[in-house]
Amino acid sequence: MAIKLTFSLNAPINLLTAPEMKDEYHDAMIQEMKKARSLGMKICVFMCKTENEELPKEAGKLWLSWDKELTGTIPAGRIHLWGNLTDEKHLKKFNGLIDEIAVDQSSVKGFISSDFIPRFAQLFYPSPDAKLTFENCFFETYSKNVNQPVIDAYSIQWPENQMEMIGQKQHEWFAETYTKGSEQYNQKFSQFSERIKIIAHRQQWDENKYHKQFRSWIIQNEFPQEKDPGYLVQREANEKRKALLEKYFQSVKLIENQLYPYETKLRSEKDCYFVAQGLKIKPAADNESLQG
Repeated sequence: MAIKLTFSLNAPINLLTAPEMKDEYHDAMIQEMKKARSLGMKICVFMCKTENEELPKEAGKLWLSWDKELTGTIPAGRIHLWGNLTDEKHLKKFNGLIDEIAVDQSSVKGFISSDFIPRFAQLFYPSPDAKLTFENCFFETYSKNVNQPVIDAYSIQWPENQMEMIGQKQHEWFAETYTKGSEQYNQKFSQFSERIKIIAHRQQWDENKYHKQFRSWIIQNEFPQEKDPGYLVQREANEKRKALLEKYFQSVKLIENQLYPYETKLRSEKDCYFVAQGLKIKPAADNESLQG
């Protein structure tokens, strides 16, 4: 049976009209989190969710939201932490208080520059049940100053002509795999033409357009990942991220081509995310003044 928590703050709160009360509000919310733990509940945070977005509902878990934005009044009974997730001073106040963290999709890029993995590790209550889930995305840039990709656990810096290199590899593969005039080419081209005939008729494609679009369609659907010059780079970046997570967590899994495990606006069957569980190193929690 789920434990019902009685909040000491049982009325809506509008911090936008009194932002100077922000620290006092957060201190009160920390006490609410401690109260929930004393009742046997797990403290779970959905990062990058605003105060009006729906949270998971699970027996024995108190879910709260945390975001740098505040769009309106915080509803009664809702714990919403309003603060920048890249601000070390703000984060430190919550060290050692949390059992589970989920990050909303498309949000990780916003705090990659802050070395978020070790900082988030410090937020966890020391427990084998600690759990961190986030989408596996990297901050990617293109630079004329590098001749080969530069990789770390958070970012990939590509050479400026990376897209041209990939396009060249794709066209070479297509020419080798589907030689124009071959039986294989003709069979697949016939299938493509049948599928696309209505659009082609409307747009008055000529023969060259048909074959160009056919090549693009085949590349999009059949080009082997392992032949993509960027594929091995992406795998290397994944390994660097996994190795960093393994410094702090006992179990680290990269899950690919599955729905993100929490309800979000961007879920798809091709989601890719990390799940890290169980603290390996006890974080240096610095909450003595607030956790007495």
